[in-house]
Amino acid sequence: MITFQVRITHNRFAEIAAALPERTSQVVAKTAHDIAGQAKMNTPPRVDTGAMMNGYRAEPIEGAGTYYRVYNTQHYHIYNELGTYKLAAHPMLIPAAEQFRPSFLAAMSQLEMLL
Repeated sequence: MITFQVRITHNRFAEIAAALPERTSQVVAKTAHDIAGQAKMNTPPRVDTGAMMNGYRAEPIEGAGTYYRVYNTQHYHIYNELGTYKLAAHPMLIPAAEQFRPSFLAAMSQLEMLL
C-alpha cells in the first residue's frame, strides 16, 4: 500500500478569490459595451432620425452583481429586430451578441486559468 501526503505551504486562493468578482465584472461590462456598439453598426442605413441607431445602451442591472442589460431605447426596435407579418426581420442586436460570444467565452476561460 502506498500513502502520500501533500502539504501546501503557500497558495494564492484568497488573492484569486478576491480578484475574481472584479475581473469577471470587467469582462462582462466590456462585452456588453462591445455588443451595443456592434448593434449600432449593424443598424441599416435606412434611418429617418437616427434614434434607433443611437438608441443602443449597455447598463448594469442594479443589485444583480455582474449582470448587464443591452437594449435599445426605441420601442419599435423589436419590430425591426424580429420582423412582423408586414416587415422582414433586420437583426441587429442578436448578431452582435453572437459575434462577441467567442471572445467573451475566451476571456472567461482566461479567468478560469487563474484558478
